[in-house]
Amino acid sequence: MQIKIKPRAVVIGLGAYFKKVRHGLSQYFDVVQLVDIRPFEALDLLPSERAYYYQTSSDLSTFIIDSNASCVMLFTPPAFHVPQIEQLAKFQIPILVEKPVATSSVEIPRLIRAIKENPRLYCSDFYADVRAVPLFHWIHPNHSTPLDSEIHFVSGDKILWDFGLGGLGTIERIEAYLCEGLGPAGSFDGREWLWEPSQGGILLDLMYHYFALSAYLFNFEGDFIPEKIVLGSTNDQREIVPWYPEKGLAETYALVIGQFASGIPFSFEAAKYWPTGTKRYFSLHCVSGTVSMHFGTPNILIIKSDDLQCEIRLEGNYYDHVIRRFCEYVIKDDQIKPYGLPQALSAIRAIDKVKSYANGT
Repeated sequence: MQIKIKPRAVVIGLGAYFKKVRHGLSQYFDVVQLVDIRPFEALDLLPSERAYYYQTSSDLSTFIIDSNASCVMLFTPPAFHVPQIEQLAKFQIPILVEKPVATSSVEIPRLIRAIKENPRLYCSDFYADVRAVPLFHWIHPNHSTPLDSEIHFVSGDKILWDFGLGGLGTIERIEAYLCEGLGPAGSFDGREWLWEPSQGGILLDLMYHYFALSAYLFNFEGDFIPEKIVLGSTNDQREIVPWYPEKGLAETYALVIGQFASGIPFSFEAAKYWPTGTKRYFSLHCVSGTVSMHFGTPNILIIKSDDLQCEIRLEGNYYDHVIRRFCEYVIKDDQIKPYGLPQALSAIRAIDKVKSYANGT
């Protein structure tokens, strides 16, 4: 994508996610303000990232935005998102918020009121709206995205790709697994807030992706029939132990087995900082074969029938793609609707149902 004039961005929250999108930011935006609640010396900023503003708290009600700003990017912890969106809505410029947009369905009415004041909210989930572009394109071939040109046939029998979902028949079940290996010395990679229950735990950090992806692919609206739900934490041996929310710790393991309203059964499993390493996939088991999206590097869609197989790849850095898509959203003056909001709210409603079921309510 060629950009004649880069949009000017304000970035709020300079933690782990900011470091992942740095390259894309330099490609597609001019950053006019960097905002964080930590002193400059505590942040790993580059010499070119000196447009720094020390915000003494997460409250942005008195924040003065740069008058040249074209958009705002929120990379703060989840529990800050809704109040900060409310406070930023008055500036009437596009707002990118990293998933989840909220931590509970209780916050949705507040979010809707803020969007009425400023509808240009971009809800970003790089698993669902970027990494799954080949899968989405395969299931919905008539739907185009800005990343279609980055999809490449790698190997195998291209006829499986050309036929789309119809080539494998009806989906019989959906299976997904998302496991993150241990960070340095078992750490949370600079995101210690993940251990706080108020931030949503593993459900909003990892399980969220698969409910959001289901919403993108199949118009899933957040309700499902639960059959088995297991939430747990780990002990010193990294074994699963029961999850007790009253202990004030976030869960690190989740298993949700159920059935969508369409009748398709699913099994979603997620594990946070597990010693078994990293594994991420989303698989559709069809009558005549399987299709599996492997969320890794490189990002591969594998389609298999009884006797054929092919591989499709999304090229490039996923985080760069996220920023690129937001850039296109910003520069389209006629784009006044929220992006990704229905899917984001569907995922949050589903997570609330998981928690309610796990708590016996």
